[in-house]
Amino acid sequence: MRSSTAGVPTCVLLVDSTVDYGVVDQLRASGSRPGVVIIRVQSHLAEWMGVDGIVRVNSQHHEGIKTLSPLARPVAFTDDRLVEAFALEVERIIAVQWHPEVLWRCEEHALTLLRNFVAAVSR
Repeated sequence: MRSSTAGVPTCVLLVDSTVDYGVVDQLRASGSRPGVVIIRVQSHLAEWMGVDGIVRVNSQHHEGIKTLSPLARPVAFTDDRLVEAFALEVERIIAVQWHPEVLWRCEEHALTLLRNFVAAVSR
């Protein structure tokens, strides 16, 4: 996925094997990862979610980022340091490995993330 956003904020809700900002690796044949991630303080993701630190998410993928591009900054991790979200600050791209579009009814941070994304692209 090459960005041509020209300064328009972008939120990628699912990182998959087509992303060329990092090498995606098969981590597990099946199953899910822990239901919490650690959001990096003072990141755009923390700002858009209205939180930093530990939050509950619904990450249930069998792939993860093994090697992140030097252009990208990791902004959320599992407790074993698996990257669950990254940002490309220059292009205003945030990619998360969970589903805020599903969580928004039960997790305030998911609704806040979606609202702030919509507000950012509306400017």
